[in-house]
Amino acid sequence: MKKFVALLLSLALVFTAGGCQNENTPSSGTESLVSQTEESPEDTVVLCIEDSFRTDANELLGYLSAIGVETKYELLVLPSNPEEREPELTRLRTEIMAGEGPDAFLLDLVPTAYVDVPESLFPNVEKSMYSHLFLDLEDMVQESDMVDLESCNQMVMDAGKTEEGRFLLPIQYTYPALAIEKSALSDPDFTFSSLEELLQSGEETLKGQAFYLTFLNPSSYFGRPADYAGQNLLFTQEEFQSYLEDYLTLMELSQSILEEGSPVVARGWIGRPFSAVSGSDCAFFPMINRTGGVTASVSLCAAINRNTNHPEEAFDFIELLLSQELQSSSGFQVNDRYYGSGFSFGSIGHGIPVKDSALQEFLFLSDEAADLVRQGNQRIDQVKFFSDLDWELYNFCDSYPRNAPAEMVEEWKSQIPQVFSTLEMILAE
Repeated sequence: MKKFVALLLSLALVFTAGGCQNENTPSSGTESLVSQTEESPEDTVVLCIEDSFRTDANELLGYLSAIGVETKYELLVLPSNPEEREPELTRLRTEIMAGEGPDAFLLDLVPTAYVDVPESLFPNVEKSMYSHLFLDLEDMVQESDMVDLESCNQMVMDAGKTEEGRFLLPIQYTYPALAIEKSALSDPDFTFSSLEELLQSGEETLKGQAFYLTFLNPSSYFGRPADYAGQNLLFTQEEFQSYLEDYLTLMELSQSILEEGSPVVARGWIGRPFSAVSGSDCAFFPMINRTGGVTASVSLCAAINRNTNHPEEAFDFIELLLSQELQSSSGFQVNDRYYGSGFSFGSIGHGIPVKDSALQEFLFLSDEAADLVRQGNQRIDQVKFFSDLDWELYNFCDSYPRNAPAEMVEEWKSQIPQVFSTLEMILAE
């Protein structure tokens, strides 16, 4: 089922198997691998990254070297192989809780596929933020001309703040969306602000295609799952059950629609695949949440260990990720070379840059397509960080016994109280 859904969404998450490596990138730009057990010198800034970001990170370190930065950086690359990853995550978590660990973290948060997704170093990064694991970056952010908060999506950036400070720096965000040919719609100007409004409409083709957004994204529908300061869930069993009825209705509608062919131009987590919207006469539908707005999920963010001895040096690396040059993938020019030209942020393009002015260039959109996406962005009224709570909802929805007898469906629904008990236990941990 998961592989089937991932294929329909045309989403992929690429991870290269390999052991955890500490990598130094000297001024020559070549990599030298360091033993996993070898301790880093005290003057070295250790950056914890996913393997998918390795190429981009080395490109960035090459740029810093080219402009004469003498800080020594080391890349701690998390293993992609689950057998190697689990003990490494345990080791790092133990170090972090003991006041040690890497100096900074680059965190890939939103799964772009639903199969073989590796466990995160911080299963719930927002909860970790409230647990004071990260350094307050407010002063450095305010002083940074490169970050320039006013040029960023304020709602997305503020998701990394608490009443005590700014601890997470969003770099990219995303949300589920669907672009469909207008010719497939009864009313080319049709819009909706709730699932009920969609279900009551005569847009049968859109209903069938919309299922593949709602079914996979209950967390996007409900928005932030919990109040981590108050330690309570932000939606009830009754609300979840009501939502299930709507998406099950859409699922039944989808069975006949798919057999007739698909007028979809692009679907799934919005990002570079939506470049297909350029040049197409299509309508753009972001997934609607329960308030009629759109829930954005931070797909990539950075944080600095609160116990680092190198806060400024770690921030020197991180703020580059928020520069106009990298947000737009135009790159930094040093002599005859551009560093970061075509920067992908370690993903396959499923993300929107937090700098609003970089959206069109990064996503390869025409003027008309960029306007459609910006209209979707304007509907954002919630921002969240994907977490273990979301995975619990995904796993339950994915277990739905499709095409099964009614009694099996009822048995599936009867598990909802247990799902909520599990959510509450996860929140309380």
